[in-house]
Amino acid sequence: MENKKFQSSFNPTKTSQNLFKNGRIAASNETPADVITRVTNAIVEVENSFNTSQEEKEVFAKQIGSLLDDGKIVLSTPILTNAGRYKNKPLSACALAPINSKTTRNETIQIISNYHIDGMGTGFPLDEFDNPAQRLKELNAIAVENANTGLEDRPVGNMATCSIEHPAIKDFIIAKMNAENEDWKFNISLNVSSKFMENVKKREEYMQESGHIVDPFNVLEQTAKAAHLCSDPGLIFIDRVRESNPEKSNGEYLTVAPCGEVGLVFGETCHFGYLNLGKFTLNDENEPTIDFEGLKEATFALTRILDNALEISLSNYTNPATLKTTSQRRKIGVGVCGFADLLFKLGVPYDSSTASEIAMDIMSLINYSSKLASHKLAISRGSFLAYDDPTCKYNDESFINSRFARTTHTVTKEQWQELSKTIKHTRKLRNLNTTALPPTGRSALLYDASTSIEPVFSLYSSSIIHPELNNQLIKNKLNDSHTIEHIKKTGSIRDLNSIPLRLKAVFKTALEIPISSHIEICSAFQSFTDEAISKTVNLPASASAEQVLSVFIQAYDAGLKGITVYRAESRKKQPVRLAALASKI
Repeated sequence: MENKKFQSSFNPTKTSQNLFKNGRIAASNETPADVITRVTNAIVEVENSFNTSQEEKEVFAKQIGSLLDDGKIVLSTPILTNAGRYKNKPLSACALAPINSKTTRNETIQIISNYHIDGMGTGFPLDEFDNPAQRLKELNAIAVENANTGLEDRPVGNMATCSIEHPAIKDFIIAKMNAENEDWKFNISLNVSSKFMENVKKREEYMQESGHIVDPFNVLEQTAKAAHLCSDPGLIFIDRVRESNPEKSNGEYLTVAPCGEVGLVFGETCHFGYLNLGKFTLNDENEPTIDFEGLKEATFALTRILDNALEISLSNYTNPATLKTTSQRRKIGVGVCGFADLLFKLGVPYDSSTASEIAMDIMSLINYSSKLASHKLAISRGSFLAYDDPTCKYNDESFINSRFARTTHTVTKEQWQELSKTIKHTRKLRNLNTTALPPTGRSALLYDASTSIEPVFSLYSSSIIHPELNNQLIKNKLNDSHTIEHIKKTGSIRDLNSIPLRLKAVFKTALEIPISSHIEICSAFQSFTDEAISKTVNLPASASAEQVLSVFIQAYDAGLKGITVYRAESRKKQPVRLAALASKI
C-alpha cells in the first residue's frame, strides 16, 4: 500500500505468544501483533496487481486485519510465517512432490528439501515403485534428515499413499508396525476403491488390476490390526476423492495432503485459511445464536485473502511442475476450527442430531459463500486457467447441483442452482475448489481455539479450564476446589456427581463421544465440502482391532473420503495424552 498501512493490536495469551515465538512463526524481533501487521499488509499489497483503488485497499486491510486480530479468521502457519517476511518463499501449506521412479536420489533430496524449507508438507504416491515399503523408508530418512537441519520454520508433515491394487500392498500396510523406536515424519494411507469396500462388506473375493485374487476382508482386517498397533495406515476412498476433481486436463488425483484433506494432482499445492467458528455467536435475548451474516462476510474476505496468498506463491515457486499446475487450477481451502467451542457456547452436545444439523448449516453457507466470492473475483481477475479445458465439470450445472443443491437453514436448493447456472453461463470462477477441512493444529492453538471439527481432547488445557465450562461452573456455583482439581487432574467432568447431567451431556471430551457421532459429524461437514476432511476417530487404549475395522467400514458407509484412527497409547510419542480419559466405548 502506498499510504496507510494496517497496524495490528493483537494481544494473545501467554501460551499463544510462546507458540508464535518458539514455533518460529514470528521472527526474532517480532511480536504476534507484528506478525498480523506484516501478513495483512503483504496480502493487501497483492491488490496492486489488480489495480484496486487505494480506498478499497485500505478498507480491505482494515477488514482482514480486524478479523485476524479478533481471531475470527485464522491463517495457516505457512502464510503467517512467510508472508511479508521472506521475499522468495511461497505461502502454500502442502504439495504433491513431483517425484517418480526416474528421479535420482540427489534430485529427490533437493526437491523435498526445497518444499520443506518453504514450509510445505508433501504427499507421495508410491504406486509406481516395486517396493513401496522400502521407498517409504527412504523418503522418511530424507524427511528426518531435513528436520534435523534446523532450516525448517515449521514441523512439516508427509503422506505416502499406495493403492490396494499394488502387488506388495501387504508389506506397505505393516511398514510402520514394528518401527516404534524409529523417528517417523510420515503418515501412510491406503487408496481403496469402492469396489474393494463393497467386496469387503459382501465377503467376496477381489481381483486386483494385475489379475491377482485377494481376500479383501482379510486385507482390511490386517490394515485394522496395523492401525490398532501404530495408528497407521489410514484409508483414502480414492474413487470419491477423484470424482470431486473438477477437471482432469492436469491429471487424476494421485495422493493427498499429509493429513488427507486435499486430493493432489502432479505438482499441485493448496493454500489454507480457517474460520474460527467459536467467534461467530450473537447474544439473542441472552441466548447465544450463530452469527451467520458475520460468517458469510468473513468467508468472502477469507476467499479473497487465500487467492491473494496464492498469487504471492506463484511468484516464488521454483519447481516448474508446481508453478504450472497451481497456475492452472488455483485451488484454495477455506476451512474451519473452533467447532467444539461453538457447540459449548450454544449448549449443544457434540453427539446430537442438532450438532449435525448445525454442521450442515455452517458448511453449506461457507461453501456457497466461497463459491460466490470466487465467482465475483473471477469477473475482475479471470477464471482459473483450466476452466477453458472441455473436461471442466463446471460447464455442466449438475456438477455443483448433484453435490450441494440441498436446502439447509442457511442456503436454499434454489440458491445453489442459480449459482451453478451463473458460473456455467459466465464461465467465471477464480478457484477450482474453495473448501477443505485440514486439522488446523498449530494455527488453532494460536487463538486458543479447538482444532478443526474435532471435539476437545481435554477440558483442561494450557493451564486453564475451558472458558465455556468455567463460565458454566461459576454461573451454577459449581466452581469449588474439589471440582476444579478433578478437572485439572483428569481433563473431564464425567465422574463428578456434583455436575448436572445437562452439562455433562454438553462438555464431553473426544473419548467420551461414541464413534458413530465422530463419523456423523464428519459426514455432515463432508456433505458440503469440495475436498476432504482431516478427521481422526480417537479410541481408548482398551479398543480392539475389531473396533478399528468397524470404524473403517462405518466411515465408508457414511460417505466419507477418508478416515484415520488413533488408539490412545499406541505411539510412544503420542500427540495428545488421552490415557486419563480412556474408557470403553
